[in-house]
Amino acid sequence: MPANLQKKRGAKSPPAGDPGWTMVGWQGVSVRVPEEWSPVSVSGEGEAGYLRIASPDTRSLEIKWEETKGSVSVPDALERYFKKLKRTAKKTRHDLRIRERPKHLGSLRPPNQAPISYSWEADRRALGVIWHCGECRRLVIAELVGMLEDDLSLAAEILKSIHEHGEGGWNTWGLYGLAVDVPAEFRIESQQLTTGYLKLTFRHRAQMLVVERWGLANVVLKGGSSEASPERAWRWFAAREAARLSRYRYRANELAWRGHRVSCLEGRERLLPGIARAVQSLTRLSLPALQFRGYVWECPETNKILALTGQEKRGSDITRRVFERFACHS
Repeated sequence: MPANLQKKRGAKSPPAGDPGWTMVGWQGVSVRVPEEWSPVSVSGEGEAGYLRIASPDTRSLEIKWEETKGSVSVPDALERYFKKLKRTAKKTRHDLRIRERPKHLGSLRPPNQAPISYSWEADRRALGVIWHCGECRRLVIAELVGMLEDDLSLAAEILKSIHEHGEGGWNTWGLYGLAVDVPAEFRIESQQLTTGYLKLTFRHRAQMLVVERWGLANVVLKGGSSEASPERAWRWFAAREAARLSRYRYRANELAWRGHRVSCLEGRERLLPGIARAVQSLTRLSLPALQFRGYVWECPETNKILALTGQEKRGSDITRRVFERFACHS
């Protein structure tokens, strides 16, 4: 971690609009946090979910949500949460102090979401807010939690930045500095995180999207020119993914995009793999996704190699649309 991002307990961070912040997104919920903060726990698929993002010190952001039916009372939901806190405090023999609508937490959410801000303090302390979105029907409770001596002055900026659902049919998925917009109907199928590598796989029936990022491009692509080029990133990717790419008959072209030179792959599955995929699609009662499209490029600004590949139905351009919304760096 860069030294200038190291923070001692209680040190203040810059405002959320400044550089040094990153997007974290999961299941349509997204939030901006300092870039040294990392998601440490994610769960949920469908009606409910949970996201916890931790700082390098003892502070963390916790967001819980659930889709509701019928009328919803935000005050009643908050009272149920307070009862859980009181039971926990009683078991652990800690005094619990709760305050609703503290003055230093102003207008965190739009009024039509009926938000209520609050604070609580026991062995730890938290600043939070609860609200209900009439559009996506999600009841959300989010809070910044820390030790008693921690500085929580970031709470308002972080809580204001939370979006409880995507916009225009797109959800933002963001982990460890990688943020990508994916159509809301696609669900995450798997995620893989190892040192220097991040992979997110999304699926909607037979269609699939795979987003990959490798770090330290200057090391991974050593031996070539010091300048970024689509050729060296593409050659490296083709060698690494030779087994997977052998399933397809495709052509590679070059295009210019946001100051980068990108290798664009277009084709379809070969006969035998295509037949197998078509049979699998029948079991899902959907049309087979036999078209293949991909984008591979090197981003010198972040020193990363990125790849977006997709299995599409005939006539679909979903991979291209995701690529056009992609931002590999600010």
